[in-house]
Amino acid sequence: MALTKVSRELLNTSIVDNGNSTAITIDSSENISLTNDLYVGKTTGDINTNGLAFLSGFYLSVTRSNGSCVILNRQNSEGSIIDLRKNNNTIGYIGVDNSDNLVIEGNSSHSGLQFGSSAILPHQNFGLTDGTISLGSFTNRFKDIHSKGFLRVNDGQISVDGSHTVNLNLATIISKGSIDTTTGTNAQNYHITFKDAGNTTKGSIATSHSTTIYSTTSDYRLKEDIQPINNATATVLSLNPCNFKWKQGGARAIGFIAHELQELVPEAVTGEKDAMVTDEDGNESPEYQGVDQSKLVPLLVATIQELEARITELENS
Repeated sequence: MALTKVSRELLNTSIVDNGNSTAITIDSSENISLTNDLYVGKTTGDINTNGLAFLSGFYLSVTRSNGSCVILNRQNSEGSIIDLRKNNNTIGYIGVDNSDNLVIEGNSSHSGLQFGSSAILPHQNFGLTDGTISLGSFTNRFKDIHSKGFLRVNDGQISVDGSHTVNLNLATIISKGSIDTTTGTNAQNYHITFKDAGNTTKGSIATSHSTTIYSTTSDYRLKEDIQPINNATATVLSLNPCNFKWKQGGARAIGFIAHELQELVPEAVTGEKDAMVTDEDGNESPEYQGVDQSKLVPLLVATIQELEARITELENS
């Protein structure tokens, strides 16, 4: 008899076994075990055929042409809907919170997410958390972040290369509108501070009540071998200020040619003449030089002092 320990009521339901081995076993506790596959709504284990299959490889296959394949319903209270385990140890769950939001979370102190009506929020230890979960790591990073709204950092900092510095070869901020920063209402409020790898401030952008201050660090404690500027007038007379037209837009302006100025006042110029930069795809483009005309102010002041000394000498002779 292929059906073992079968009650008379079960036999009367016309369950028929056409094989030569045990297909269904009902033990003394009325537990049912199957020897082979069980099909519901179909007669084959083909994944493309609609129906449900309990397969002897210890997995469940559900196929449906339309609608949900599986519906899991938790009544009333919040908690786990699917308990995920390994070696019978819970490693995480998929569930619902008391506001009917979907929650996916790892076990114990592992990270998770709550999928709310308008936001995805960090979840940990069966509740929302603040400032305890990271998105990626220094060695396991996401690629791109695309946002239509704001990138907000509260009580923190933006680190691009791991040393809290912004390297323009690694990161670029492109704005088609404006970038706004807001600070307090003190006499001087710092919006952006520029620091080196040793955390020494090299410059800043600040505001007072009515002005914007662009400053380069100039503290005496950072300087040594302080000497006067010599031959300032000769240097100024060697400069080549010019009037020119920009190729893009056609507007006229006054200024200097960067590489010419670099020969006389190198600290006022960035970059190198005719420099090129290659991107990650191997494409070359010009790396243009820049001029900081404020670096000429000490030279101009020294020139005025030299000229004033000459005038005074002539007046006294």
